[in-house]
Amino acid sequence: MFSHLRLHSHRDWYATLRASETLTQDLSILKGRANSGKSSLFNAVLGRKDLIKTSSKAGHTKRLDFFRVGPAPGKIILVDSPGYGDRGRPEWGTLFDSYVQKRKELRRIYITFNAKHTINDKDEAMLAHLSATLLQSLSSSWASSLQSGTPKLPRITQIQPVITKADTLPQNTSEARAIVDRLKSNIHDALRRSLEDSEMGHIGITANELAQLMCLSPLVSSVRLNPPFGIEKIRRNIVEACNSQV
Repeated sequence: MFSHLRLHSHRDWYATLRASETLTQDLSILKGRANSGKSSLFNAVLGRKDLIKTSSKAGHTKRLDFFRVGPAPGKIILVDSPGYGDRGRPEWGTLFDSYVQKRKELRRIYITFNAKHTINDKDEAMLAHLSATLLQSLSSSWASSLQSGTPKLPRITQIQPVITKADTLPQNTSEARAIVDRLKSNIHDALRRSLEDSEMGHIGITANELAQLMCLSPLVSSVRLNPPFGIEKIRRNIVEACNSQV
């Protein structure tokens, strides 16, 4: 579906930020711990082999790159962002945070997790940070709706975990499922715990309920399998998130 569509990117992230101020299309952004397979996944979703350069060295992506998907001007915009972890830099996080906080068109944040590893303290810190950032935006919108006299829970920018490198999972189906279920549970618990530590009584739902609304069930993928596994499902997920026909 995506492989035959025209793609356009801005390579200078300073120019990208200025240009993006005028963008009104729906957006989805991709985040992930360094070396979690984020760039390879991005390429596979867009049907390209080297649109985003991949590297075994962590910290290769250093900016936000924007890609229009679909006939001009492009109904959907996908954003590749720097990874987090040992080689992450504060300015990269500031750039990402600013974009997440300010872009009302942002529909979904995709975050990659390597199937070979359990989530670690850096993953938990990123999930906590994302939930706090999204909660702040949600609280602001909720307060505005109260002032207008028509209280309504605003649309929530959702987090979509993507488990990558599924080819490294055990061939035994039950063992593989157990690993995926454990990752799913750990991701949800990390979000719930961070929300429990936040002030959210004014919204009127529990931390567990908000965690379920905010974080979707993980998608599982592998770009190394032939054909790649789970990519078509991720493409459909992006179109669904942006409520667009491409």
